[in-house]
Amino acid sequence: MTEPPSSPGQRYRADIQGLRALAIVPVVIYHAVPGWAPGGFVGVDVFFVISGFLITRILMRELETGNFSIARFYERRVRRLFPALYLLLTVTVLAGYFLLPPDALADLGKSTGATAAFVSNLYFWKTSGYFDPASELKPLLHTWSLAVEEQFYLLFPIFLFAIHRYLRRHLGTVLWVCAIASLGIAIWQAGARPLDGFYLPIGRAYELLIGAIVAAAPLPRIRNERLADALSLAAIAMIVASIALFRADMHFPGAAALLPCIGSALLLHLGADRDVPPLGGRLLSNPLFVFFGAISYSLYLWHWPVLVYARYAALGEPGPLLIAGAVAFATLAAWLSWRFVEQPFLHGRNQRRAFIAGGIAMAVTFAVAGLLAITHGLPGRFDAQAQAKLAAANDYNPRRAECHASGTPIAYADNCLFGAPDAQPDTALWGDSLGAEIAVALGEQAAKRGGSVMQITTSSCPPTPGFAPGDAALCRARNRETLAALAADPRIRTVVLVSAYADYPEHERPQLLAGYEEAATALKAAGKQLVLVYPVPKPPFPAPAALGLMSRWGIPAERFGISAHDFRQTNRPFTDLLDRLAPKLAAQRFVPAERLCDAERCHAWREGTGVLYFDDLHLSLTGARYVFGAPPR
Repeated sequence: MTEPPSSPGQRYRADIQGLRALAIVPVVIYHAVPGWAPGGFVGVDVFFVISGFLITRILMRELETGNFSIARFYERRVRRLFPALYLLLTVTVLAGYFLLPPDALADLGKSTGATAAFVSNLYFWKTSGYFDPASELKPLLHTWSLAVEEQFYLLFPIFLFAIHRYLRRHLGTVLWVCAIASLGIAIWQAGARPLDGFYLPIGRAYELLIGAIVAAAPLPRIRNERLADALSLAAIAMIVASIALFRADMHFPGAAALLPCIGSALLLHLGADRDVPPLGGRLLSNPLFVFFGAISYSLYLWHWPVLVYARYAALGEPGPLLIAGAVAFATLAAWLSWRFVEQPFLHGRNQRRAFIAGGIAMAVTFAVAGLLAITHGLPGRFDAQAQAKLAAANDYNPRRAECHASGTPIAYADNCLFGAPDAQPDTALWGDSLGAEIAVALGEQAAKRGGSVMQITTSSCPPTPGFAPGDAALCRARNRETLAALAADPRIRTVVLVSAYADYPEHERPQLLAGYEEAATALKAAGKQLVLVYPVPKPPFPAPAALGLMSRWGIPAERFGISAHDFRQTNRPFTDLLDRLAPKLAAQRFVPAERLCDAERCHAWREGTGVLYFDDLHLSLTGARYVFGAPPR
């Protein structure tokens, strides 16, 4: 994604620019309006193939002519990457000063430093966790792909030089073996360690190596023009099918990424030895595609932070006009960056000056990034009232790490109890992460009568035996064990069922509803009294951050929340099920919306009570006590 389409002494290929447009435009659409290009994220994989091809083609030409220089290679990388990237970092940090709350600005400082060092993929991999901010609110998240590329190119030129010098006859074989090994690791990671597969370079290397193979170990030339035309159209179809049919919740990259990668490699190969590319290449060579291909690096840099800040400005998902304006602004900024920053710096000849300028840019960026991190995001920008609202981000179950399962299951006998000291549990709360704070509130109520509540909660795992979001094996096994244990536990007389119903993918909801009914019916048959917790309204943005920013901007807290009508419409399938089950199973009901919503809005703030959520989904301890402080009905 960071390579020019040609280098000195090599033929310019407009079809490669068009292929880059076929990569960047779906990425932008996917990030702006995901439903329009559900697999648009494959554009990054297309970029990797192009990058591997172009870099290897340049290196092979230098190796063949005896002009290979590792210093010159890294000089080109500095000229290509640094100017546009450091401009983007400067603007992103300046905008963050005005738009981000302290925690987010401190995180931006850390990710800025990681981006400047080209290790942001490792930073985001390391910090990905339950309480890590949502990905759509991290302005530099997209720089993980730049880091993957640069980590690959840290060693690849030296590796290629060694192979070319000592195993020249076997260069193609070595590249194929490395690519297959990386693909095998990627396939394993996609199922067993998806975060590793997404962020770490070893499972992404095969995508760059596919491009390298096309450049250094060419496949047989397709001489029949009609066949070449047909194959080029098929290659475009492979990429377009990936964009249209892939989904974000699938195992990726793994083997799935082969479809767009092979399509990209085929287009690169078919146009390599022709003055005029085949039909598919000619279609990609139209002026509009060439334009977006030319600005693709800058557009990739700009589009994501602009969309993130649009979300902060809207304190939620931006509306169509704001999305359109953000994309238009990013495109304009990308063109200006390409025209006045990328191009002037790309063709300089003073190697020493390039390295000095790059070193100064890194040093200044590290200093600013360190300042933001050390000062914890400059909280003095906010007054005491705003800081009190921001502090609600820490108002969650203090025993979450111990009592809530997230990745590692908790045995039934080891589940935490909340209530009177040493009291046997007579109530169990079973649900997903939404229940962790509710368990504390119910435990405080139980303590008044000398009882206790057992917390049985697992991340993204509703109380639904037979169903697991994304087919998560942990969730399926945990629910089977929990249902059997609860049914057989004579101490437990009451079971409270909790789920963030609407937070699960829409195509999985029929199984969610069926599994919930199965669990409730089985528990009733085992003689348990049921308490059904109705849907909890979901704020449009992390509530502490939104309310803190609104306080800073002078906007009344009462204006934050979601439309009560939208909440009812979204959750109607779940409320209909609970309305049917409650009389059928003689169950009691908790209806959080009765406390949180009025006729117009579901609120995240109550005067005299405080912030009712600690993020954009979970009730805070304050909110749980506010909603569940009275007995069910």
